Amino acid sequence: MKRLALALLSLGLLGLSTAAAADPMSFQELSLLLRTGETPQSILDEAVRRKLLLPLTAEQEATLRSAGASQDLLTALHTPELLASRDAVALYRSRHPATPPPVPAASIPSAQQAVASPAPTAATPARPPAPLPDLFTNGLETAKNAPVGAVRMTYAFHLDQLETAKAKAQREHKPLGFIMVWNQFFNTRASTRLSGGTNSLLHFCEAFKDSLVLVFVHHENELDKVPRAVAAGFQGPDEGGWAPNMAVVDATVSQLIVEIPCAGPNGGGAERDAVFKAGAAKIQAWMNTHRTATAAPAGSVAR
Repeated sequence: MKRLALALLSLGLLGLSTAAAADPMSFQELSLLLRTGETPQSILDEAVRRKLLLPLTAEQEATLRSAGASQDLLTALHTPELLASRDAVALYRSRHPATPPPVPAASIPSAQQAVASPAPTAATPARPPAPLPDLFTNGLETAKNAPVGAVRMTYAFHLDQLETAKAKAQREHKPLGFIMVWNQFFNTRASTRLSGGTNSLLHFCEAFKDSLVLVFVHHENELDKVPRAVAAGFQGPDEGGWAPNMAVVDATVSQLIVEIPCAGPNGGGAERDAVFKAGAAKIQAWMNTHRTATAAPAGSVAR
């Protein structure tokens, strides 16, 4: 009997998702997805694709938690970029007249406030999501002590693998780092502490291999083939004409986040440490407002 009920519920969900595929996701749909066993990642991916109809109230968040929602999922669902636009909400309401009116954001307490005060008597401003954990310091520090070694062509994606690289970046919620290289930089022993292009490339790879999805762009024949956002980074004021350097863009390759140079041909590891740290701080700040690593539709270039 239980199995039949689950089957009927799944069929109902299928009909709902098919009929409303273009609609923003409601709280009721989020709850149903959780109760039918959908994974947090698939729910988040669907929310990123369709956006949320309304921000979650503390009571709704508690209901989702009781249905199996993790704290990471609930935090992600509070990301401002996941809310549907006014036009999308208005269109939804024109098709669903019985939809309750939106609750003003200022009247939605956070989950922590709801636990501390089950019956608040005054409106409480909603808190923004907590900053993400530090995504870059560990890689930057580990790179300082990386063993001497040679960079291989296989250490990153290539430009003709861009769609695969983008899919990985979107799946793992990471920005993309496009590194301008010369063929001569590869298969030669290098150190992250020394100056020169070969050593700089090893330093880039060791410092950012875990926090970004890396793509090599060959100076010899690929500079005119890169997406516009990447070209903006390669041509920016910080690049200085030296390779390697890196243009960091969002996971859809639509927005430049920051350009990170190599500290010039005579800059050694200590100089690059400072440059890389400053660039990583800009990426971290951008990630705190773009939790899915994709640019907001109306986002501006972050420099």
